[in-house]
Formats: sequence, C-alpha cells, structure tokens
Amino acid sequence: KNANFSNVRFVIEDGGLTINPVTSEIVVTITENSATHTYDGTEKTVTGYTVTNISNTLYSESDFAFNGTASVSGTSEGFYPMTLTASDFENKNENFTNVTFKIVDGGLTINPTDAEVIVTITENSATYTYDGTEKTATGYTVTSISNPLYTVNDFAFSGTASASGTNEGFYPMQLTVNDFRNTNGNFTNVAFVIVDGGLTINPVSDKVTVTITENSATHTYDGTEKTVTGYTTSISNPLYTVDDFAFNGTASVSGMNEGFYPMTLAASDFRNTNTNFANVEFVIVDGGLTINPITDEVTVTITENSATHTYDGTEKTVTGYTVTSISNGLYTASDFTFSGTASASGTKADFYPCLLYTSDAA
Repeated sequence: KNANFSNVRFVIEDGGLTINPVTSEIVVTITENSATHTYDGTEKTVTGYTVTNISNTLYSESDFAFNGTASVSGTSEGFYPMTLTASDFENKNENFTNVTFKIVDGGLTINPTDAEVIVTITENSATYTYDGTEKTATGYTVTSISNPLYTVNDFAFSGTASASGTNEGFYPMQLTVNDFRNTNGNFTNVAFVIVDGGLTINPVSDKVTVTITENSATHTYDGTEKTVTGYTTSISNPLYTVDDFAFNGTASVSGMNEGFYPMTLAASDFRNTNTNFANVEFVIVDGGLTINPITDEVTVTITENSATHTYDGTEKTVTGYTVTSISNGLYTASDFTFSGTASASGTKADFYPCLLYTSDAA
C-alpha cells in the first residue's frame, strides 16, 4: 500500500500451531459386573462392566472401544469369573498416547442352597420259605427325595446293602445314614432317612411226619431178664433230621417171663426243636419185648407117697406126693398146680393105690 515502493516481493516461510497429544499415562479402571444367586437348578448370567475411574477428566468412555465378551453364565454352586483382559479394550482417541486399562475382577457367584433335602432310602426286602440253602436280600431303593433338583447321582454309598441267612427268622440289612454321603456342593443340608428292610425266611408250613418205630426183640424164656431199647426213625422231609427234635421219654422195656412187653412210647415224648418247621407230627409204631415160652418138653416126676401098717381093725391113710425130679432146672414145683386127691385109705389087709393122674397137675 505504499506508493513509494513499486516492486515489493513477499517470501513466505511456513509456521503454525502445534497441539501435542497427552503423553502422560491415563489409567482407565474397568470393574467387571458381579451378581450373586442361590442355586436353584437354572442357569444364571451376569453381563457388562462399569468404568469406575478414569485418571484424566479429558478422557471418557467414548474414547475407547471394547472388543471382548462381558458375560459369564453358570448353573451350579461356585464362582464364575468374567475374565476380561486389558487387550479387550482399545484406545480410539489420538489425543492420548498412553492409555492403560486396569481390570478389576468380577463375575457370577452361585451359593449352595441351605434348604434341607430329605432322601428316603428303603432297604430292599425278600421273603423265602426255608429250604436249607442260604438266601440273600440285596440293595436299596430311593423312595423319595424332597427336592426335585437333587437326584440319586448327587450322593455316594459306601456301605453294604445285603442281608443273608439260612434258617427261619428275620435278618435286618442294617444300613445307617453314615453309609450315605452328599457329593453335590449345590446342597449343604442333606439328610438321609433309612426305612428298614431285610430278609425274611418263613418256616416250612407243610406237615413233616416223623415215624418213630419202637425197637423190638424176641427171646425164649431162660430165667434171666431181657431188655429191648431204642427206636428208629423215618422222616417225610429230607431237610428234617433226628437232630431237629428232642426226646424226653424212656425208650426201654424189660421182662423175664413169657409174654409181650410194650415199649409204650407216646408222641408227647417227642418235641420239635427246629423253628424252620412249623408243622411236625410224630407217629409211633409200636414195638417191644417178646419172651416166648420154652417149647422143649419138661418132665416132672411125681412120686405118690406110701405108708405100710399092720392090720389092727382101724382105717389107715396115706396122703400126699413128692416131686422127685424135674428135667429142666428152670421149672420148679411152684410152676404147676395140683387139683387131684393125693390120698389112699383102707382097713383090711391089702394095697390101696393113690390113683393120681397126670391130669391132676397143670
């Protein structure tokens, strides 16, 4: 604009405004969101995060991007971390060259339920009729669980679920609550209730017949006492033996003279002692001692008594007899009777016979 100068040339040397980015560290604190639930068998989820602090007020959430997954899910008891990392976050504002992302951990917590769960364990049972072999009842049944979320897979069994026996009676299985252990951490209050069961062996109800045959013996009379003792048995059921009853009688009979001597056992002399059999009958077959008479001939010599007198006009008499010999020493004069008249009388000189007959002795 100065007319005094007609040739003015302008030379431009570059210059301008420089705004440098912030180089001091900016710390962005990212706190993962958290949630707490009580186990109920359904999946739970916690999502998102919270920017709890930025060390420079010029920096805001709009200045960075999130490229991760801010979500965690779970169903069972426990802690599920969200596991965000600093690399999930990216600075987008060139005005800041030193941005650090600090992660504060969070996540999902599922607590176990403390509501009582009652598991009812019923011992299995079995019933048999005694047959002499060992029988067994095994196992148990879970008859009820008070919470449908709890199952048979949530506890362990470390006992012995078995009861065995051979003879009539009841054999309990004897499980205890200590045989069962909760293995599911989602439940802290599990009670086991035992319903008793076991093995029952019933006695045989069919009748068992024990035939008692009294022993017998036969002898010929010889003047000495004879005896027969004991009995033999026959039993209708092979499972029942002579060891299964008791005898309280006297299985013996004695005699000396000719005749039959019964043993006279009675069913009441025998008593069943085996409870495996409920219906035992004792049948007695009679026996005893027979002594037969001697069949060899015995000769008894009877000598009529004699007397001699001289006639004197009065009646004279002779009476009686004498057993002069017996061919068998076991036979004596007391073993026969006399029914005749052992007498002879007369006055005049003559011989008067006694006239005994063999038929007079018997």
